[in-house]
Amino acid sequence: MAAEDHGSGGTGDEVTRIAHRRRQLGIAPRTVDGQRHWALALSGGGIRSATFCLGVMQAMAGTELPAEATQPAPAPEAATPAAATAAAAQTVPGLASLLAQFDYLSTVSGGGYLGAFFVSLFVPGRLRRGTSPVQAATDAYHTLQCEPPGRIHTSVSYAADPGRGAVAWLRENGRYLSPTGAGDNLYAAALVVRNWLAMHYVIGSALLVLLAALALGQHIAVGVSYGLGRYEMDLLHDARQAFNEGQCAIWWSTLLWLPLATAVIGAVPPGLAYWLVYPRANDPQAPARFFSPAPLVATLLGLLLLAAARWSEWLGHGLVSGGLFAALGVLTLLGVLCCLLLLRGEPPTVAAYRVRATRALRGAFTLTLWLAALGVADTAARTAYLYAHAAHHAWGAALPASVLGVLVWLVRYGSRWLDEGRKGSADTPWRALCARLPVSLLAGTAAALLALLLFVLWSWLVLWVRWDGREPVDWLVYGNAYTGPALFTLTVVALVLALVAGRFAGFLNLSTLQPFYAARLTRAFLGASNGERFAAPEPGADADGSQRERFSVAEPVPGDQLSLNAYYDPRVLAPLHLINVTLNLTVDPAEQLVQRDRKGKPLCLAPGACVPQPGAAAAIAPDAYARFTVDGWACCPDVSWPSSGKLAESRTVGDWIAISGAAVSTGLGRATTLGTSLLLGLANLRLGTWWPSYPATHAREGGRRGRARRYPERATHPWLAAGIALFRTQYYLGCELAARFHGTRRGWQYLSDGGHFDNTGVYELLRPGRDISLIVLCDCGGDPDYRFGDLANLIRLARIDHGLEIVVDTEAATAHPVLSRVFGVPEDFLPGAEGAEKRADKWGADKCAVLLNVYRTGPECATPRARVCRIVLLKPRLVSWAPADVRHYGATHPTFPQEATGDQFFDEAQWESYRALGLAIGQRVLGGVVGRALLA
Repeated sequence: MAAEDHGSGGTGDEVTRIAHRRRQLGIAPRTVDGQRHWALALSGGGIRSATFCLGVMQAMAGTELPAEATQPAPAPEAATPAAATAAAAQTVPGLASLLAQFDYLSTVSGGGYLGAFFVSLFVPGRLRRGTSPVQAATDAYHTLQCEPPGRIHTSVSYAADPGRGAVAWLRENGRYLSPTGAGDNLYAAALVVRNWLAMHYVIGSALLVLLAALALGQHIAVGVSYGLGRYEMDLLHDARQAFNEGQCAIWWSTLLWLPLATAVIGAVPPGLAYWLVYPRANDPQAPARFFSPAPLVATLLGLLLLAAARWSEWLGHGLVSGGLFAALGVLTLLGVLCCLLLLRGEPPTVAAYRVRATRALRGAFTLTLWLAALGVADTAARTAYLYAHAAHHAWGAALPASVLGVLVWLVRYGSRWLDEGRKGSADTPWRALCARLPVSLLAGTAAALLALLLFVLWSWLVLWVRWDGREPVDWLVYGNAYTGPALFTLTVVALVLALVAGRFAGFLNLSTLQPFYAARLTRAFLGASNGERFAAPEPGADADGSQRERFSVAEPVPGDQLSLNAYYDPRVLAPLHLINVTLNLTVDPAEQLVQRDRKGKPLCLAPGACVPQPGAAAAIAPDAYARFTVDGWACCPDVSWPSSGKLAESRTVGDWIAISGAAVSTGLGRATTLGTSLLLGLANLRLGTWWPSYPATHAREGGRRGRARRYPERATHPWLAAGIALFRTQYYLGCELAARFHGTRRGWQYLSDGGHFDNTGVYELLRPGRDISLIVLCDCGGDPDYRFGDLANLIRLARIDHGLEIVVDTEAATAHPVLSRVFGVPEDFLPGAEGAEKRADKWGADKCAVLLNVYRTGPECATPRARVCRIVLLKPRLVSWAPADVRHYGATHPTFPQEATGDQFFDEAQWESYRALGLAIGQRVLGGVVGRALLA
């Protein structure tokens, strides 16, 4: 991709598509803003957002654009068939609606559910067989005008009007995760248990190799060293004696000596090496040299200490003084050796050398902590095994397994209780308690407990093999003939299992909830636009069976799934749909503090064929109509990369919508922590996706070799590349559990909910080059206290990344005679006593929108600042002019319309209340006198 495409999102293709769309549909251009584009943004918020946004879009489809905002289209050329089609399209009511004027549709998470449904209606022949692109667009806008949505009647034929069946399908299938009740819940439970067990098999195969190898090494060491064997037996004897006396028995692990050894041998040498190099003339940038006074003095001192040890032994002063001198001498010489290793290669500067020494010290401390955790876990496993056998409990392994299962259940379902407690009313004691809880610390503690129980269970298997299922006894008396071969066999078998598991990297995504989630979303929302579900059955077919299959959301029907190339085909005359995803990045080689805060980059999926790198030999497939951009940089195939056509076809539209809605996962963007990733990962609450796309091909990397770009780890860590190749599945699963996401620095990237970066969907619309003058934003993120957190995040990102300032239009909220009826400032939305004063005015209680002005910042900007864009933010709020049934639902459900996002099982009253509220707010803000004043 050429450098000028950075930050523009490939807008050349987008502008061409928009012009083609408007020309084909005969949509009159606007005069008030000089032909600039309009955009609709549907935010995250799960099924709550999708349903509210449906009502808003229905209001827009039923509203005609004010006459002041349009001008007559140029006279068509009668001799041109395309011109005649465009002229005829101008007379279609749906194409004259306000909704048809929007050129972009940007969605995140729940907003993407509805966005994918709407845009898929434009695919020719999808809703109705044999339709042309213009006819499909007409049907799409007509579908949104089918209000109110009815019900699916199996005795009614929708062949003549499949659009009415499409919106009825959305009403019927709001409970998309569990459409058939208890039977479907059992199906989901079986899937969850299967995937959880499979994931722990992969974890266990790697853990078993480690445990079996350690046990085999201990057995060999005991056989070689009689003293070590006696020490092991003393530990076991003390533990059994304490148990027999009714005391707290702990069978300490000999592995606890390992962290002590690494703390001394691993930490002391780099700590000493730090002081062995000094700059000449106090210049830290001077080259670091080994042959200088400090290293030579240290070498001489180490040799003298060894000589002193030998002399002390010759004088007969005992082993204590001699051993002390020997230890000091060895450590000193190790420090000199460490200094020499740190200076290998091109001589670094003194400052760089000290950074290397400090990093080596940090690595030793990290290894020490991990070995200490291993020793504590092995102690817990030994103690549990001892208690089970000493107390003659044959079911000893069942206890930790049961505790592990209970904890997993609490993690899976208790997180929703915590979320509801945090989002409850301000005066509830439960919310007050939850607000004070250090969630990251609690998550880390729970994760550590889950990891410990998992270690104990797999260690139980090794101990059982080691002792042949019996009580632990004296190594020197029993078991030497059996234990060695048994542990060796276990190690080999575990290694083979780990190697087999490591070769099937596709397991990473198959073991998550993502396939289940994507399949249900596909049938519930893309199935609504699949006209095969509403078409008359073929002659001679089983009418009853066909009808049952077509009208059941539990049954997949051909045509539900939709490829990206069909979705983004240039013949599709839909608004350009931008699907927003977060590419998680917690390990940044540049160690930028901003990126460490964000822990992710925006990945945008948009229409438009990729342009190859200059000089690339690989031809671009003619059906490659999807573009992937990471933080504005287009991801395109290189000579050795897969073709963009294959890249686009690797996942369907439903898959990408599910990825955009992967709210609960190990990667949470800026909310990612080690504790939450480990906790959610061990409970297999994983909705994110590993994407083997190799997209790190940026213009600034044009000079690098293609192979190094495909596999960046090969250039810097060859040994790491070899390990990844052998144990690819375990490596990436380990990265996921440990919250180590390398972004584009590895061959696979971890993708999750777009709301983990920006939950509004507006961020990508503000990129330079898209030239958007009006954005209608449905802000449906969870916001029970109406603090507008998603808006605040957007304002920060726009200011930092795009050089744009977003400010509230206070004049429209307070002084405008018409707009002030519905537009307010964020403080107008505050609940309870905080917002009482603001709501005391005539319209205060009915504020449901915020008008925002976007200005370009920087010293080159003129004064006064010129407005570049306006954002109309619609906020779900229970207003006095809402329909009576909506107000009744709100009275009986105090958290409406800000119920927890985790609630994905809407009933009929709940679904209709959100849709009707969105319809009422959309009509009030974008229609009538307010709409005319806003859009004029």
